[in-house]
Amino acid sequence: MYKKNLQLFYKFSTKKITSIINILLLILILSLNSTNLYSTSPNELDYIKLKIDNIIGFDTLIETDFSISKFDVNSYFLPQSYNGSQYLNSFDSNFKDNYKILSEQSSTFIQFDLKHNIENKNQIANTFELESTTTKPKINQKNIYPIPINKISDENKIYLEFKEFVDLNDKIKHQASLLATGEDDLFIISTKMANWITKDIKYDLKSVLENPDQTSTQVFESKQGVCKEITNLFTSMMRSIGVPTRFVTGYAYTNSEELINYVGSNWGGHVWAEVLIGDTWVPFDLTYNQYGFVDATHIITDKSPFIRNNGVSLDALSYGLQIVPNTLTLNNKFEIVKDRENLFDPGFEIELSGPKQLSFDSYGYITAKVTNKMPYYQNIFLNFAKADEIEYINEENVDNIYVFKPYEEKEIHFKYKVPILDENFKYTFPFLIYNEFIESSLNVEVSKNYKKFDELKIPEQKQKQTFYTNNNLYYNCNYALVENPNLINVNCIIQNPNNFEIKNLKTCISQNNCKTLDLTVNELTQLKFETKNMESKIISEYNGLTEKINLNFKYPKLSTSHIKQFQNIEFSTDILNHIPNTKLKILMGDTVIFDNSISESEIFKLTANPNNQTFKFILYFEDLIFDEFQTTIFIEQTPFLTQIKNWFNKNLFKNT
Repeated sequence: MYKKNLQLFYKFSTKKITSIINILLLILILSLNSTNLYSTSPNELDYIKLKIDNIIGFDTLIETDFSISKFDVNSYFLPQSYNGSQYLNSFDSNFKDNYKILSEQSSTFIQFDLKHNIENKNQIANTFELESTTTKPKINQKNIYPIPINKISDENKIYLEFKEFVDLNDKIKHQASLLATGEDDLFIISTKMANWITKDIKYDLKSVLENPDQTSTQVFESKQGVCKEITNLFTSMMRSIGVPTRFVTGYAYTNSEELINYVGSNWGGHVWAEVLIGDTWVPFDLTYNQYGFVDATHIITDKSPFIRNNGVSLDALSYGLQIVPNTLTLNNKFEIVKDRENLFDPGFEIELSGPKQLSFDSYGYITAKVTNKMPYYQNIFLNFAKADEIEYINEENVDNIYVFKPYEEKEIHFKYKVPILDENFKYTFPFLIYNEFIESSLNVEVSKNYKKFDELKIPEQKQKQTFYTNNNLYYNCNYALVENPNLINVNCIIQNPNNFEIKNLKTCISQNNCKTLDLTVNELTQLKFETKNMESKIISEYNGLTEKINLNFKYPKLSTSHIKQFQNIEFSTDILNHIPNTKLKILMGDTVIFDNSISESEIFKLTANPNNQTFKFILYFEDLIFDEFQTTIFIEQTPFLTQIKNWFNKNLFKNT
């Protein structure tokens, strides 16, 4: 689909120039500019309507005396409707009276009940008709990175988890952190992560046979994998920097001969990712180099935290019946029954410029002025095609993908050098800047009579700004029960909510109780301290800075109420306690009237004669060095006449 090299240039004698040769040259150049060098592929369409025949088959051996209690066939091939990208028009089946659609662990599937329909040869024939369009969410504003952990909803935190094939090690975490360092735009970070993996990891079908179902860490080490394994690594890297990322399972169209030979069709099972940017899930397909969008041939069967099986499972309970080994098959036939004539509009304009006449052994450049016509973020891949004789001067670490903000305009320079050629001829070299959807060309004439450039002189490029955030560290600390009653175990969650790594972070809960650690970009980890004291602050030091963080310890809560009854006071005390070995002491003046241990949650009543005394309630902690937590209740003596009146009200008139 991509042209990696343009093996064509024109030359003519400078001694025998005729009008015929000039006319032929003009025809060739016009042909290059006007002819679409790509055959139209379904990947280039912005809309398709599909008919999909889904055939499930298996054979059984049935004895004369047999019984079936249960025979369910679960098919996970179910292209559903998804807002803005895919709409299921119809679904029909030869078992349409014996199926139901179920959901399990966020995945939806079709369950066929075959217990009354089992034969020696079984076939379930399903037909789906659906419409699909290019999926291109419109991110129209910058989404700041890092994402504070408290800004991620509980339902999306599952897309930050690691298990099974989505695993993590220090190498992956460090590489992801490096790519995010200095960036504060989540769309740009997602693109950088995808592009780094695309360049570093080779798509190789051999990995399916040599090392199938690789984990993220295995792909990172082997440097090869297929779509689902590459997506595993992308998901691990994005989740490691605190960005919710999920898997999309389905099918897609390809022109790759290698893939067609492997799966036997242009349509094959496929996996890609979606990244949560703001409140929008944005697709990133690293296999197809489609970042921020996927084409209309991407047919979705599932979206989930981890890759789901796209095949078939059998669940049976019977005797006298056996499934013939290796007969379970799943075949899908895709047919495009309708499309729109207009191709997918990538939303960019490209204008080429640069020196058009050069001498031999000269340096030159092509400047592509690229404009994003759309009011939202877009990525664009640009490839540089030239004749073999031209030397492409490619700087190290230069990407061929570029991120554009809404309506942004950039100038991108492609540098080259012209060789020493036969001085008796004049040459015309065509240069092409292109991608899957657009192309633009520029012709450069080369002759000994033109100006020679011994060094590369191109317009100055603006240096890219690096943005470093300046957020305070995030701490959330609490204490926990420990076996040793003389110690408190303090558990802290600590996060580096910045887009730079923190080295040698020293965190102390007291002067001699410190820990040192490194934190990658947006990393969240745990610290544990043991202490004898109820500390109120944690002090962190890094990069010459000092932060003091108040600890959110939950002190015991004690609330009291009292009712004056003639000479006595009845107290009702409600205690909510979280610390072991807690005692409550109540003093009336200097006299202790209650001194005992209390449970974690206790309500009790106490009656006492105040005698114009002040009551003091003290919570204290046995064998621990804590400050006392106390509350004081002041009780005034009720006047004598009021006491008599209250007595009469209570005793003489209570039944009237």
